[in-house]
Amino acid sequence: MKRLLRYLKNHKKQLVFGPFFKLLEAIFELIVPLVMAKIIDVGIVNRDSAYVLKMSGVIVLLGVCGLGFALTCQFLAAKCAYGFGTELREALYRHINSLSYTSIDRIGTSSLVNRLTNDSMTVQNGVNMFVPRYRCGCNGIYDRYAAVTRAFCGGSAHLGHYIFHYAPDCTDVQEDAAEA
Repeated sequence: MKRLLRYLKNHKKQLVFGPFFKLLEAIFELIVPLVMAKIIDVGIVNRDSAYVLKMSGVIVLLGVCGLGFALTCQFLAAKCAYGFGTELREALYRHINSLSYTSIDRIGTSSLVNRLTNDSMTVQNGVNMFVPRYRCGCNGIYDRYAAVTRAFCGGSAHLGHYIFHYAPDCTDVQEDAAEA
């Protein structure tokens, strides 16, 4: 794995700013319940419809900003991943071209083509998923469905079934923490 990190050196900016924008998105999402509490505590209790409308606008603004931050994070993740994949395939191609004909015959053309396409694409997709997830936290049920989707798309239906039925539900953990 360490040998693959050298292909990320030209993408440090995306590796830093991608998770930063994801953090900003999470912060804006966490502010929404606080604004909603203010609407209830101040606007509804005092029957102040102007305050409720103003704070509802703030919630919409927070949602739009959060969407912008999420899109920026995904853009940076994709840019980093595709740059990484390009550099990796280029290095693989250079290495394959340096092999002797006997080495190519021993390894097999189909294996080399697989390395250039499928394997490099798998690692590239891993980088694409890593950049926005490079943070702590638990997204509850969404993570379980995303894991199932990835497992089924990867061809492992058994793994997807296991993750869906036996993985701990993060919402239970969050409710237990709230009660404590």
